[in-house]
Amino acid sequence: MPLVDSLPDSLDTIHIMGIGGTAMGALAGMLVDAGHTVTGSDGGVVYPPMSDYLAGLGINPMVGFEAQNLDHRPDLVVVGNVVRRDYNEARALLASSLPYTSFPSLLGARFLAGSRNIVVSGTHGKTTTTSITAWLLDAAKRDPGFLIGGVAANFNRTARAGSGQFFVIEGDEYDTAFFDKGPKFLHYRPTTAILTSIEFDHADIYRDLEHCQQSFRKLMATLPSDGCVVARWDHDSVADVAREAECELRRYGPGQDWDGRIEGVDTRTGQMQFSVLREGRRFGSFETSLVGEHNLYNQVAAVAALEREGLTAEELAIGFRSFQGIKRRQEVVAEVAGLLPYEKRLLDMLSGTGDGADKRMYKYAKQRLGTHKRAVAKREAIKDVHAKMKARQAMGN
Repeated sequence: MPLVDSLPDSLDTIHIMGIGGTAMGALAGMLVDAGHTVTGSDGGVVYPPMSDYLAGLGINPMVGFEAQNLDHRPDLVVVGNVVRRDYNEARALLASSLPYTSFPSLLGARFLAGSRNIVVSGTHGKTTTTSITAWLLDAAKRDPGFLIGGVAANFNRTARAGSGQFFVIEGDEYDTAFFDKGPKFLHYRPTTAILTSIEFDHADIYRDLEHCQQSFRKLMATLPSDGCVVARWDHDSVADVAREAECELRRYGPGQDWDGRIEGVDTRTGQMQFSVLREGRRFGSFETSLVGEHNLYNQVAAVAALEREGLTAEELAIGFRSFQGIKRRQEVVAEVAGLLPYEKRLLDMLSGTGDGADKRMYKYAKQRLGTHKRAVAKREAIKDVHAKMKARQAMGN
């Protein structure tokens, strides 16, 4: 059977080609939660943490894209964009009568139909904005579905179906599959699209910035007339695209209809206090673990999108205050002898040269670091060591 644009009537077993990828593994979990039997294959051995996650789902990935992976005759095959047409498994699929589709197409048909979908797109800020938007809805007891290109610490997973009316999804402009070279986000049926930025990226499939913008223009065309685009309006490349949407437009950024103001940062707790302004008036004041101007406007975008969906400033404040961040994003996972790993590594490098002067420098650095308890002071001590090392090297030259 050829590529399908609707799901088969009988859909029990689903086979995923490329199941070791983050998004594909997340899809596997959603399908298992929905009652499907899932099998999968990947180009090589799948390693932790994904192998552990799949094992927890009862899935043992087949190694290699081989024709025999399809011998169990699944009801549907999902082809990841890592799979090439000339792989043995892909050739066998195309020669068979098995129905197949792409990951974005299945996600749209199985989980996004009938939902109010918030698609977060752009070159930068997608993962953070998707994560905080999903958590704000969850903290407000809306139980959203979500698919995130990272692991939000509050959820400890990358995707779930949810039981509420909302689905928040990270919209990727990369191509869909070997048989569908359009961007993934065209399958995501947005009610609201957040557009954070557009820069030239993915040079393997896009020629230049204008080529990238063409894909985002197609996303704007998928928005319904009663939908909304939330656009970073002080970015010309975004404004050029977003103004083409034939629906409500919410502009955000410095000096725009939706703006933000950093009120303060507590360096002890790492929390930032900020306000969101709507047409110059304070909409709400919040506290968050996401600090800095870049994160400020990611959060302003989330507020602009969710206020439209009926969330109040009080509900949003609960979510912002309890958001724990994104795993593997500037995450401190350990200290060694009171030092962060990179601090310890620097001292190890200084002490490992065998040169007497370097050993004395190591002793000096260790003494300096040993007298400081605060992280900022430790970093200042490291900078001091580095400066002295550069000075010594210059003298040697």
